[in-house]
Amino acid sequence: GCGRGRGNMVPLPTKAKKPAAAAGAAAAAAVQQPPTLVTPQVVSCSRRTDVPAFHMNWLLQRMHAGYVDLEFGKGMQRISLDPSHVRAFVWWSKDYAPWLQAYNDNTPLPGTDPAAGVTPASLLRRYDAHCFNFTINSPSKLLEPGLRHTLEERLDQMKALAALYGPESLILRFDPIVLYRLTADNSRHDNLSHFTQIATAAAEAGVRSIAFAFCIPYKTVVPRMLATGVELLTPSLVEKRNILSGLHAVAGPLNIQLKACCGSDLLGYLGIEPSTCVSAEQIDAVLLRKQKQPMSHEDKSLRAKDPFQRAECTCTKSTDIGAFAKNFACGHNCLYCYANPGNRNAAAMPQEDIF
Repeated sequence: GCGRGRGNMVPLPTKAKKPAAAAGAAAAAAVQQPPTLVTPQVVSCSRRTDVPAFHMNWLLQRMHAGYVDLEFGKGMQRISLDPSHVRAFVWWSKDYAPWLQAYNDNTPLPGTDPAAGVTPASLLRRYDAHCFNFTINSPSKLLEPGLRHTLEERLDQMKALAALYGPESLILRFDPIVLYRLTADNSRHDNLSHFTQIATAAAEAGVRSIAFAFCIPYKTVVPRMLATGVELLTPSLVEKRNILSGLHAVAGPLNIQLKACCGSDLLGYLGIEPSTCVSAEQIDAVLLRKQKQPMSHEDKSLRAKDPFQRAECTCTKSTDIGAFAKNFACGHNCLYCYANPGNRNAAAMPQEDIF
């Protein structure tokens, strides 16, 4: 992913906890402090879990309510989801089937009066722009055991999203590139096998860049992989460039540019530029396609770097509304993911995760 966000989303309504007697009146006042209202123009959903794949029902209810409460440090923030504040959603997913289903669902939202006309489709279409970070890797039941749709089905999803909001709304992520060794037989493997198929489908959809990153050996990831008999390998700069030369040989003739997500050691090689997963310029391009007023032309601060991401990250400012919390788990259960606590069953993931 592009980097870990901060904060931890909690279910609503929030109930103040009774402080311990020793904490005194000051602690009680802090607990009961009302959340601070935040009115973002760009909402990221989400770097921390796959909301489009597993938590769309929850999100639609929050859109209807108009806000999400988020723990931030020692306080609470109330993130407005009102379309009068939010111009654009930037989505992150490996599977947009539930999102696409909601976008075309004109049945009443559960719990609402049918006469009110509130539907999943009407809620999503209230916002001026949607942009999509879509991670599509070579299929691997070992590395990504919880994926529920085939590669071909997800490539069709990519084309459907491009048809809705234009190819400029998509950031296709071939991410991460994973090199590994099976400890049982010492054989070496990678997840590069389907890049040609993915890049060809992207070109057909009008997508002109693919973001990539090499798997980061997070301290929680390496022992987890080893426990399953998989040793994560860290390629040298020469090895990375050799791999990218092969990818470039495929992408170049398709008029697709490779872009690095937080890979400063690779910038400039074969014309590689930095990838920006939350981009004010991209959002403006989608707004213009939809004949809406560009956003960052009015507020230049929206082009500022997001201060809550890694130093190498070039993403512009947004407010993320996801969480690492257990009730917001991602059922893809990817072996290499820093947010993966393990042993999640995608088939058993609840779809009615409304609190």
